[in-house]
Amino acid sequence: TTIALAVGVQRMARRNTVVRRLVAVETLGSVTVICTDKTGTLTKNEMTAKAVFLPNGRELTVTGSGYAPEGEFREHGRIVDPAQIEGLCELLEAVTLCNDAELQGPEDDEPRWIGTGDPTEVALLSLAIKGGIVPAELRARHPRKAEIPFDPAARMMATQHASRVFLKGAPEEILGLCAFVHRDGRNEPLTEDVRSASREAVDRMAHQALRILAVAKVEDAEIEGDRGFEAFRGKAVFLGLVGQMDPPRPEVEGAIRECRRAGIRPVMVTGDYKPTGFAIAKQLGIAKEGDLAIDGRELSVMGEEELCDRIDETSVF
Repeated sequence: TTIALAVGVQRMARRNTVVRRLVAVETLGSVTVICTDKTGTLTKNEMTAKAVFLPNGRELTVTGSGYAPEGEFREHGRIVDPAQIEGLCELLEAVTLCNDAELQGPEDDEPRWIGTGDPTEVALLSLAIKGGIVPAELRARHPRKAEIPFDPAARMMATQHASRVFLKGAPEEILGLCAFVHRDGRNEPLTEDVRSASREAVDRMAHQALRILAVAKVEDAEIEGDRGFEAFRGKAVFLGLVGQMDPPRPEVEGAIRECRRAGIRPVMVTGDYKPTGFAIAKQLGIAKEGDLAIDGRELSVMGEEELCDRIDETSVF
């Protein structure tokens, strides 16, 4: 028996399959569904900021790819000077200060730009540099006094600089804290029209498979450890949205086709905004027309019978 198993292992190794536990192969042979993470598994985990929405209604696209801060801001296809776009500088300063990443420029022994930290935050630094911000200088002028690290449950983070607090996170969570909007150089009440326009911008970006972050600030505020983000509800000023692209890995589409040929149904599990995850799943062939996506809030109120009825048509969680 041992010799027979050893010969089988050698044959499988020649076909690029190395097995430590034979029961794993038996299990794999009976798999009908694979639930896969998205970021870094189906995608490269190399974020690039591609779009910006400002509360005054202006929408900008950003060129370039990867972490290299080489690219332009465009509006309706025309190149624009970021220094002349009202509200953009404050948004870029906020995403630079409310940020734990570093982006190092090319050196003699390393011609690439190297990011350290979360890829989402590295991409925000690249965006800020494209807009004329020098992160090291800005951080030196506005040192961090306190912070609330990113909380997966709240889906936000916050940092304090002197008497200002900057926040970034999921659009629905950030907008829920905001009562004001920064327009025309001053803070104004956040009207339902602006809220609606912002939600529409989120949906547009999401259907382009962009991952969206909202950005806000709170004046004359301090981070209080016991109150957390709730201390800022009704006081935050909405600064805008940033949409980022995480390109799919080139080999993924082929792998998904192989799964389907083998009778295996792939399902994506992601922390992204639901339309963003669904748009990427369609790009990769995981989701098709008529398939469903379910987010955490929907799942938490869904009964077991309803879930059983919908689960075979659900391609994205």
